[in-house]
This record gives sequence, structure tokens and C-alpha cells, in this order.
Amino acid sequence: MKRYLYWSLLLLLGTCAAARSSDIHIPGGTLRIAVVAPQIFHIQFSPEGKFKQSILQRYGMLKTDWPKATFTTSNTNGVLILRTSAAKLQVNTDTGAISLYDDRGEKILNKLLTTPEVSGAAGNAAYRQHQLWLSQYFRYNANEKSTGKLQGIVGQKLKPHIQVKYHYIERYLTDWTIPVFGSRIKLDDSERLYGLGEASQKRLSLRGYAYRNWVEYRGLNGFDPTFAKWEQTEGGIPFLMSTKGWALMMNTSWPTYFDFGAYNKSLAYIWGPFGHCDFYLFAGGTLRQNVNLYTQLSGRPLLLPLWGYGLWFDGNALINQFAMLEDGHNFVQLHFPVDSYSLEPSWMAHNYDLSHRANWNLQKFYLPDWIKDQRKPSSFTFIGAMRRLGMRMGLWFDCNDDLTLEAERMVAPAQRPGERIAARPHGWFHHLRKFEMEGIRAFKVDPYAIMNVHHGRKYFNGKRDLEMHNLTQSLLAQQMYEGAAAGGAEAPRIMTQYSGFYIGTQHWVANTMDDDSAGPGTLCWMLNLALTGNSNTTADMTPDQGAAVMQMAFFSGWTDIQSWCSSAEPWLYSHHVQAVFKYYDDLRHRLLPYIYSTAWHATQSGIPIMRPMPLMFPGSLQCANLTRQYMFGRDFLVAVFTHRVYLPKGQWFNYWTGRRYTGGRWVTPTVPADRGGPLFVRAGAIVPMWPVVQYVSHVPES
Repeated sequence: MKRYLYWSLLLLLGTCAAARSSDIHIPGGTLRIAVVAPQIFHIQFSPEGKFKQSILQRYGMLKTDWPKATFTTSNTNGVLILRTSAAKLQVNTDTGAISLYDDRGEKILNKLLTTPEVSGAAGNAAYRQHQLWLSQYFRYNANEKSTGKLQGIVGQKLKPHIQVKYHYIERYLTDWTIPVFGSRIKLDDSERLYGLGEASQKRLSLRGYAYRNWVEYRGLNGFDPTFAKWEQTEGGIPFLMSTKGWALMMNTSWPTYFDFGAYNKSLAYIWGPFGHCDFYLFAGGTLRQNVNLYTQLSGRPLLLPLWGYGLWFDGNALINQFAMLEDGHNFVQLHFPVDSYSLEPSWMAHNYDLSHRANWNLQKFYLPDWIKDQRKPSSFTFIGAMRRLGMRMGLWFDCNDDLTLEAERMVAPAQRPGERIAARPHGWFHHLRKFEMEGIRAFKVDPYAIMNVHHGRKYFNGKRDLEMHNLTQSLLAQQMYEGAAAGGAEAPRIMTQYSGFYIGTQHWVANTMDDDSAGPGTLCWMLNLALTGNSNTTADMTPDQGAAVMQMAFFSGWTDIQSWCSSAEPWLYSHHVQAVFKYYDDLRHRLLPYIYSTAWHATQSGIPIMRPMPLMFPGSLQCANLTRQYMFGRDFLVAVFTHRVYLPKGQWFNYWTGRRYTGGRWVTPTVPADRGGPLFVRAGAIVPMWPVVQYVSHVPES
């Protein structure tokens, strides 16, 4: 069947400027391509030929104010070529197959098709077979969840008495009546794939497995069935990149499935229910450049206030103001540097209050009305006393709001002109302002309520939870940041920590993960998040978890001690544990100039503080899947939960002993008994350090 190519007048002239879209009619629908930047293309496919703004674009999750992009076009023998100063996109106008070339003219993406199935009866049968396979892959046995045994993998019979449980979105995999979106990508044998946020607790290189991109509180706690080896996590981000030099971000909030060669080793497969195929294609050429491009589009990592890179301490859930002040006094008297102190939900008059009426439990934390009415921090309160001890105070909150109401208010002037949106209820951050005025400088937002599935909810914007659930994580982060920033230049710097992830969250909040625990799996999550441009990440830590956990926590984006139902004050442990903790606490604070400059670099490049080995050494196969070592900034190589380390090429010094090593090999270095693992410094590194301080603002001006 003959296909027709429709181009704008500028395209016919051969040279175009700005992100002007162009439509190509291909089998099954219309392909729309826009050149966003020299190395970024926006690609959409619609069976009906109708296109609309994505919800991510509507709510300001993606950059839109790009400089004009200049490119040339040519069309020869059914092959359309769009050429920029740094990349070339090639489209077969008969099939819609897309290929991508880097600035040297080398093909970095073999073939991408913007439909999940091949046309015709045989193609439809193959598509259904793959969907059935996916539905079996993501099915788990609820009765045997604790054993990790999976029932229903292709080739195995299901026992009639076994209860097999689907997640509620799995039923769409084999519903042939709904509209779906997806893509197929031809992979080279040597190609490795990275990304997807908290994709796995076991691997960085994602090839050979399938993943479900759906945010869920604690997911299935890293559930890893014996056969399929799939994992559900709290923070899926639909961004992936290849060692060949291309990367892709799905421009959608719908749940998305990624099969990276699990079904067919030479094929990557992307599928989602409802919506249309809509993605950004990057031609960075390297993993680092593609992270750079992705964070240009979705937002650079946030630069926290300097004190945010020190130590954050979460007090016991039942603490009162006097016990908190005693903690603060002990931190100072025993010389354990700390910069912020956060309260768990019992600070509230009603424990775990999710409403906008949350207020102090005056039996535990007394603030007289005349002080609260001053509308500015007072040094006479317990908040002022903690500040005199060098600590900013933080408060626990949880949110179950419909955040699309405030999101629509924010876009109303540009996208809903003349339409009035009710002034109440106020946006989520509005009721937090009173605490900001009382001197609170940090908020810890619990993920429980907002991450739970809201099956029956109809959002203010008219959407249902299947489409909004993932994006709600980004809306919460965005509205916390924008709400705090609304006070203008004179407003205090507010730090928010949250453990939900989706596109753009790295731009607004700091993140923590794996509620109340830390270990090798948590580190793997943090490194996978780093591969999607998340810089300010950490895990809950307590001193009794051992020196390895302390080394990981103090050498992460930021550092948090989580007490909650325990008492994690370092002086309540043995002299040995106290000494180890104090060493790392002091070292973290001495390294703050190095850490802060690394964090600032992340805001310019997207390259995070914790840097996975394949991100920094993509040409080394030995570094391709290292989950227990990473670079901390440019010059520190940190290893935990292992004695054996791979040193990349170059010269390295064992930080603990001073011994010099030549890289390009595996080593088993000497590590003192009271340290958490190997630690190396790159030869020739210049590492700025402070003297030991009690808290950030305690540093002498000299």
C-alpha cells in the first residue's frame, strides 16, 4: 500500500528551525517527529493521527523553552533523514522504522518501531503470544509469597488449588479490546541497558529481564520469584539508556512494561495500556551525556542547602520536647556533628494526621499562642533552642490529597484562561507555612498514603488512578518545592525528603529509600537511581547496622539516621560503635566542601554525587554491573559489603593505609577492622576539606 509523506512548507524548503513537528503516515497510523535540540527528538505515534499535549508537559514536568533547533531534511528512496549539528535521525517512510546516528555518523540505534505489534495475522498472533508471556511473567502466587515461588511461567502447569494473584494493572496485558502503546527496539548482542529508577536490587545492567514501571509503597519488598526474577519497587522512572549511545524516555504517566530481551534476547519491548506511544529519543553518544540530556529535559538535580549535606537525625516516635533537647545537648557535648533533627508523627495532636488541620501536640511540644501569632521564628521556643545547638528542625507529614487540584491552579493562567478554580481547599503546602514561620526548616513526607493505589478515585483533572498514580509522586515533590519557593528570595531554604520517584522528582526533593533498613539491595537501588540522574539519595541507617552500612550512608548523597520505634542515638551503643560512627560523622563534615562542589556539579550536568561504575567507566566490562562499589564524586572510590574491588585504569591510593595501586585489575586491599570497607582516592586528586565541626555554620570564616 502506498504511503504518503506530509511535511510543512519549511520542511519542503530543506532547512528548519525550532521544534517544528512533522507528520509521516505509516502502516497503522501517523508518526510525528519534532527536533527539540541537536541531540533530542520528540517522537509520537497515533493510530488516529490525533496528538495532544502529554500530562507531563501540561504540569511543567518537562522543559519546553528550548533554543531554536536548526536541522536539514532529505527524502530519498523512501528514507527520510533529519540531520542536526550533533545527530541524524533516519525514518523508513514505508514501515516507520527509526534509526539513530551520533555526531560522528555512527549508527547507535539499529531499528525502533513505534507499535507493539507487526501488522497482519502473523504479527497479531506473535503480539498476543508475547502479551500472554508477560502476563505469566508478572503473575505471582499470593499463598507462597514468602517463599518466592512463582506459578504460571510459560511451560508450567498451574495447580488448580493454587491462588494466583495479579496486580490490578496486569489484567490489561491480555485485554485485546483496549487501546495500547508500545515500541520494539532491535538490540545488538553486546548492548547493555541501564536506567528505570529503582529497577532492581540485584543488578545495574538490565538486559535479559522484564520490569514493570509502577510506583508502589514497598512494592513487594523486592519480591524475586525463583523463575522470572522480576522485582517491584517504589520508584520506577521510564528512562533507559544504552551503551551504544542512545537513550529513551517515555513521555507518559501510564504504567509501562519493559522487556529487555527476556522473551527475545535481541529485542527490547515497551508496552502500556491506553494512551499513545510518546517518547523522547536522545543521541548523547555516551551514558553520561544521555544523563545530561535527560536531566536537561526533566530537571537538574536539586542543590540542597549546605546543612542538608551534613547529618539528619530522626528522633524516636514517642519523644517530647525535653527528650529532644536532651538529645541535642548530648550531640553537642559528646561531639557528634549533626545538622537537623526531625520528629516522627507523634508530634501531632492527632497521630498520623493526614488532614490540613495538623497541629502540635501541646502536651509534648508546647508553643503558646502569642508566639505562634508572631509569624516569625522565636528564639524562646524549643525550635529556637535546637537552632542554638546548631540543628534545624524537621517534621513528619503524610499526604493523601488530590494534587491535581493545585496542579490545575498552577497551569490555569496559561492553559485555562478565564476559568475560575475554587480557592479552597488550599494546596498541600499552604498548611505547612505556619510551621515554616515557626522555624521549621525541613519536612519528611511519608510515602504510605500517596503511594497506595486509589482504585476508585476520580481526580480533579478528570483522570483516574491508573493514569495519575505514577505522576502523583512528581506532583507532590513539585508542589513541596514550589510551595516553599513561593515566599520569594527572602524565604528560608526548606529541605524536603520523600521516598517516591518518578520523572522530575530529582529536581525538587531529596530522597530516601528502603524504609527503616539499609543493605546491599538498598545500595543497588541508589545506584540505579543515580543512572537516572538522581543525586540526593540516601537510605535509613542506624549505628548498630555495622560499619559497612555507616560507610555507605556517610558516602551517599545525604545522610539520615532513622530512630522511629528504636533509639538510634549514637551514645546508646557500645564504645566501639560510637567510635566508628564518630569517625565517619567527622569525615563527612570535613568533606563537605568536596561534597557540596560535587552536588553543584550535578546541578549543571546531571551527573550525581554517587556515581555508578558503568556511568563513569562505560568502556570497562568489569565495571558493567558492579553493585557494591561506586565513585563518590570524581575522586573517591567506595566499596561496601565486599572485600574485593575492581580498580579502573590509573593510579589509586588506599585511603586507610596510603598504599599506592595500579588500576585495571581486581584487588583485595587492607581494611582496618573498625572501617566499613575499601576506600580509594584517585592519584593526583585535590580534595578540599574543612576542620572538624559540630554543625555546618560552626565553620570559622577563616
